[in-house]
Amino acid sequence: MKKSISLIIISIAIIMSCEKEEEVKQEPSACFTFTEAHIFTDSIRETTYTPASFSNCSENSTEYLWDFGDGTTSKDFEPVHQYMNDGEFIVSLEVSNNNGSDTYIDTLYVNWISVDKPNIYIYPINTIDLSVKLNFPQGGRILTSIPKINNNNWFVNIDSTGKIDQSYDYLFYESIQPDIWQYRTGWCIKEDSLEKFFITNMQTYNFNEKEISDFIEHWIPLLHGFEYYEIYPQTNTIIENVIEINFSIQPDNFGRLYYGIIGRNDFKEIPEATIEMIKRVGFTIVEWGVFRM
Repeated sequence: MKKSISLIIISIAIIMSCEKEEEVKQEPSACFTFTEAHIFTDSIRETTYTPASFSNCSENSTEYLWDFGDGTTSKDFEPVHQYMNDGEFIVSLEVSNNNGSDTYIDTLYVNWISVDKPNIYIYPINTIDLSVKLNFPQGGRILTSIPKINNNNWFVNIDSTGKIDQSYDYLFYESIQPDIWQYRTGWCIKEDSLEKFFITNMQTYNFNEKEISDFIEHWIPLLHGFEYYEIYPQTNTIIENVIEINFSIQPDNFGRLYYGIIGRNDFKEIPEATIEMIKRVGFTIVEWGVFRM
């Protein structure tokens, strides 16, 4: 009986040893994700720094070497790193164990921010074929689009009702580009007053009922969790400096409005923005979008 127990113990020890040896022989695999870093200077020139937080999803690794692309490194498992300058940074993570190493690389943008769900509504006088091309003067790229955009260019057919390719009410895209928007003038609005504010504000800018309804339906459910929201309007001149849109047939009027939105839990005095109404005569194109911090 004692001999049988000894044999069982020896067998278990051999199995565990083999499993441990197999585990050690596995090669490492590098992987990480991160939150974007920001350097934000508000209307009274107060600067707030938001560091990038890195999540490590590597496997079979015992050592880690991060290169943040700004001349600094770390050996922490999941570091938090503050960038001191705007720009595009190539971040790498090299992981290793006794059997080798692996490296994963990604690009992190400091003070780059995504513009979410810009909708472009197009109202020609008659049915037209139109090329709509996006350009990023300060750098940037398209993240997604509907219908699919090729080389930053749509080629679409639009009828006089604004229907695009007999399928879409607007062109949709999202993009990432440098955060060089204006944060000087705007409004500070309580959360429970946001819907009423946006309806009235967009009416004043001269958006129509359908365009406002699309905005409210998408954005109001997403704006919650803070008592107040800073709202900074961006219109044609500011937007064109960041995201240009060129048309093969020039519209008679092209009105653009993005809202920069920042949640906060106390009221903030902000110099009120001046509203310039969008003209809607002849061949008209209008666009709205949002970016959030």
